[in-house]
Amino acid sequence: MYTAFKAMGSSVDYLQACDSDTVLDPASSVEMKRVLEDDPMAGGVGGYVESSLLLKFLEDWYSRAIMGSHCNFWDDHHLTDRALSLGYATKYTNRSRCLTEAPPATYFCWLNQQTRWCKSYFSEWRMAKRHVFP
Repeated sequence: MYTAFKAMGSSVDYLQACDSDTVLDPASSVEMKRVLEDDPMAGGVGGYVESSLLLKFLEDWYSRAIMGSHCNFWDDHHLTDRALSLGYATKYTNRSRCLTEAPPATYFCWLNQQTRWCKSYFSEWRMAKRHVFP
């Protein structure tokens, strides 16, 4: 994802990202773009991020590490926390639909999914708590 974001840079207004097990309804992009354009302090909605905001922390996002190890998980969670840390809001819309494999088809797929989600939660809770309990 980093390589694509870096290559596109400011040549686009918005970037959209989602998990590999997610399928977006075609109208979702239009709805998420509308929500962002309605509020100038909205940095992201769902998997849609304003590209100028992302470029402010792209290198920090990519180079994050835990105990010296490069991290390549929890992208959506981390992007949200970064947007909040810069004073932007994140938005929700119930008009944007997506499908995901939940629960996954096999035990091992489920275990991998839950492991990713737990890593995300425990990795980000320190940053996120600053926005929940200022």
